[in-house]
Amino acid sequence: MEFNKIIIGTAQISQNYGIVRKVSNFDLVEILNYSSSKGINFIDTSNNYANAHNLIKSYKHKNKFNIIAKISFKKFNFYSLSKKILDSEFENIFNTLGLKHIYCIMLHEPSVLNHKNSNFIIDKLYGLKKQKKIKKIGISIYDTSELDKYYSYNFDIIQGPFNLFDRRVKDSGWLKKINDDKKEFHARSIFLQGLLSQKSIKQIPDKFYLWKDTWNKWFDLHKKYNADPIQSSLSFVSNEMLVDSIILGIDDLSQLKQIIQLCEITKLDSDLLKEINKMKIIDDKLINPKNWKYF
Repeated sequence: MEFNKIIIGTAQISQNYGIVRKVSNFDLVEILNYSSSKGINFIDTSNNYANAHNLIKSYKHKNKFNIIAKISFKKFNFYSLSKKILDSEFENIFNTLGLKHIYCIMLHEPSVLNHKNSNFIIDKLYGLKKQKKIKKIGISIYDTSELDKYYSYNFDIIQGPFNLFDRRVKDSGWLKKINDDKKEFHARSIFLQGLLSQKSIKQIPDKFYLWKDTWNKWFDLHKKYNADPIQSSLSFVSNEMLVDSIILGIDDLSQLKQIIQLCEITKLDSDLLKEINKMKIIDDKLINPKNWKYF
């Protein structure tokens, strides 16, 4: 795998991402220093991720990295958003990161484009791009239906979920269209918020035993081929030619080193890849984390 396709995610800093995650020991300095040594030079962050911006701001080598900053308006009632507030929030992205230029600003919640001042939001993004304060504009999606609504705004980067179980963006034809239109797709949730990185069914939360047969097959296959679920999940996404980059969510440096080692030393068995490729899940209740709160 080409390590320059990896983007270091910082959602773990907020201590609230992932359904089966451990307590995070997220030392940003250690992680970024190691990432840089491996040719990884992209960071994904958000003003909604606790103190992520402050940690990046204090990192002395931050200018070596291309930063994709998602801008969230979650703390506001969308209907009360004024142009003044919107303008201030955009400027705060630069101030809190301590940067004059950012690789990309991405809308964290697409639904903000339903707001009466949505044209101002888009104009602001294009204005920042014209001023060369940012190189690209993007949008983070959770479902392909959001592309039906917002794709026409002509974003440079689309970030969305894509993993062995959740292939909606590909099956819908959107992944090909994004590529055909010379735009980028950045894959998020490649481990399905940690579920696909576990070693046995005992580590899967009880609520997901609704799909016990699926999990048993998943773990039995990896036992049969003496393979690591982390590697097969990563290989599946990285082998998809239409995926430009992968957001890698990690808890600590040792986990990042483990993933890099798996990529460097071992090659996934082609027969295993063929078998897990057949495991596509169409049950939206499982593959879409937004539905997990309902069961």
